[in-house]
Amino acid sequence: MRNHKISLFIFAILMAFSLSTFAATKTFNVKASQFKFSPSTITVRKNDTVRLILTSKDVTHGLYIKAYKINMRVKKGEKKTIKFVANKTGRFPFVCSVYCGSGHRVMKGMLIVK
Repeated sequence: MRNHKISLFIFAILMAFSLSTFAATKTFNVKASQFKFSPSTITVRKNDTVRLILTSKDVTHGLYIKAYKINMRVKKGEKKTIKFVANKTGRFPFVCSVYCGSGHRVMKGMLIVK
């Protein structure tokens, strides 16, 4: 019985270590300007905590990721932060959710969760 408890304890420690090894907080400074995001591709691992810091250089912009129910809006010169856990794998497009001019429809990016 004692060996069983020790084995369970060691297993719990190893699991905690392996989870902390693979899940991390990833921070991205996303700059929005007519008509692009920089970076336009964000790549993380499943279960990473993602922190997006969105700023606008010119006009009001938004950043919308439908799959994660994120919709941030920033005015020129403003900075906003959002955190979420990337708990779904796949490729998730993001777009500007505030009309920002004639090139608005090409303002896109991609969140890749591996």
